[in-house]
Amino acid sequence: MIADWHTYAIEDFIPFTTETYVRLMERQNEALWPWHALTFMVAVAILVLLAKAHGRWAGVLCGGIWGWVGYAFHMERYSSLNWAADYFGWAFIVQGLLLAVCGLCGGLRVTRYAWPEWLGSVLAVFGLLFYPLLVALTGRGWTGSEWVAIAPDPTVIFTFGIILLAVRGWWLCPLLIVPIIWCGISGATLWALETSPGLLPPMLALLALTGAVGRGFSKGRASLSENMS
Repeated sequence: MIADWHTYAIEDFIPFTTETYVRLMERQNEALWPWHALTFMVAVAILVLLAKAHGRWAGVLCGGIWGWVGYAFHMERYSSLNWAADYFGWAFIVQGLLLAVCGLCGGLRVTRYAWPEWLGSVLAVFGLLFYPLLVALTGRGWTGSEWVAIAPDPTVIFTFGIILLAVRGWWLCPLLIVPIIWCGISGATLWALETSPGLLPPMLALLALTGAVGRGFSKGRASLSENMS
């Protein structure tokens, strides 16, 4: 039995078809419309609050959309297709709590604009504006598109941007764990189902991880310069 594991492909472990998955996204949009406008404004408000140095409220709002996606998408809808969805939901809720606590503890603030922060800005805007457009134009249409605070993938990509842009101190590493793991799971699912946007989530996760490492190097160089001077 164990010797036969190499004969399995990823799609053998996914208990639904591409059509079922796309229909799931359509049902999520149908159920929540027209709240898309409100969730869009919440995401914009997070960026505005960060720009105005109100990181505490930005963290609370960002944590709120993670908790909402964990419950409304994973637990209420995705669980009908995937037995592991409840676990995904709890992971999203925990991530939301971490983001809220990070904000309330002063761990969210924009203090500089080097290339990792610019990358964060690009990822945030991409997740908010261009990811839904990309999904819509690659076969699903607007009814099957995905939006921040409605579906997990754009929420994760948007949050990568927030993390690179504003998270400071030791919060950086723990806040990247759940988003990176989810991008791996999502990318494998989309790849197996042969549906858009395929491996884009894990590719963006790798880009965000590169930005986080770059920030670490930049901070190390800055500290070294201060010590030498």
